[in-house]
Amino acid sequence: MVYYRPGVLALILTVMLALILLTLRRRGIFLAMHPEKRRTYDAMVAGFVMISAGLAVFLTMALKDGGNIEVWRITSGMLMLSGLVVFTVGWVDLLKRLSTGHSITHVVEFVDGGIEHAAPGLYLCISPDPGVIRELLTDRAGLIISRYPEDMAREKFGVERIPIFWLTKVAGKNTVNPRRLEYLTHIIVSFITKKEGPKTVLLEGVEYINVEVGFSALFKFLTIIKDYAVVNDAIVLVMVGEEAFPEKEWALLRREFPTLKEIEVR
Repeated sequence: MVYYRPGVLALILTVMLALILLTLRRRGIFLAMHPEKRRTYDAMVAGFVMISAGLAVFLTMALKDGGNIEVWRITSGMLMLSGLVVFTVGWVDLLKRLSTGHSITHVVEFVDGGIEHAAPGLYLCISPDPGVIRELLTDRAGLIISRYPEDMAREKFGVERIPIFWLTKVAGKNTVNPRRLEYLTHIIVSFITKKEGPKTVLLEGVEYINVEVGFSALFKFLTIIKDYAVVNDAIVLVMVGEEAFPEKEWALLRREFPTLKEIEVR
């Protein structure tokens, strides 16, 4: 049979070993971005290893003369079957986790009926004023990305129904890992573009993001959000401490984004 030919088995085994090495090399990068998927990733690697071990037994059986062929056959089959099961379970779980998104509702919590706001865009807020934040959320659908868990964030901002995401490495409901900027961008952009009408996004924890991914990635992230905000009638308020960035980086932020004090909120 074809799968007993040593050359074919050796080629398949070589490919499998190459995949294992590649997967192990990328493990650190993947887990840095998705630490909550450690067991899933390791299960897939274990599946690769078990399948490869089964192939190695098949190759040994094909090269070996005599001996108890049936024992070799059973051992190889069990290894490959077990590996396939483990890999499949890990793969299905990975797809499930990666495809699980958050449903973000557009809630206008505070209604005044006649309040006006600043032009759409992204603004830095050094000393957040609860009154001004309340105004920026009035007559506008709101979204909050906070360094506090949801209950604490609701108490801090005085909101009850506006969707809140916790910026943290702790896996859980409505949490976002600070290293997953592509996912955080997706959340904010989806909220901004999904429905027409004015929106406000409050974002705190940029210092935390800066520590995790570096200033260059953070700056690119903020400029992307700003551009989407400008063309989709959204105000993004970034709460930041001036002392959190070196002078050069702070100057770059100030050149690209105005502060809340420089705009007129009426």
